[in-house]
Amino acid sequence: MVLIVCLSFVALSTAVAFLGSLASGAPNLATFVVAGIDVAALWMVSGATGRGYFSVRDQAPTWHQG
Repeated sequence: MVLIVCLSFVALSTAVAFLGSLASGAPNLATFVVAGIDVAALWMVSGATGRGYFSVRDQAPTWHQG
């Protein structure tokens, strides 16, 4: 749980750093890449619970339609 909180803080802070670099007119691609890696690490560490939040697909149906 502590690792998830720490990774969430790091991912949020790197995303804010990238937005700050965009606002200043000098976009930093390295910060964007690190933010993406942080979000991927957060997704991996959070397990099944995190996949519900980070999934781009709907959850599989639990009953058969038809």
